[in-house]
Amino acid sequence: MGNTLGFVRMIKNASLKDNQNLLIYIPKILDVLKFEEVGEDLNMGGEVFESMKMFDESVRLMKK
Repeated sequence: MGNTLGFVRMIKNASLKDNQNLLIYIPKILDVLKFEEVGEDLNMGGEVFESMKMFDESVRLMKK
């Protein structure tokens, strides 16, 4: 049981470290630009708008 918990923690920490290393590739403009707002301005709907919201959420979570 202890080895399993250690393995899960190791994988979680590796994932967090990997995400931190990827932050250098995210442009700084995404700090102010939100794709969801652009989609609303362009009256996009359906799956395209949902994907814009998911992208914004992914970037927010990666920066967190």
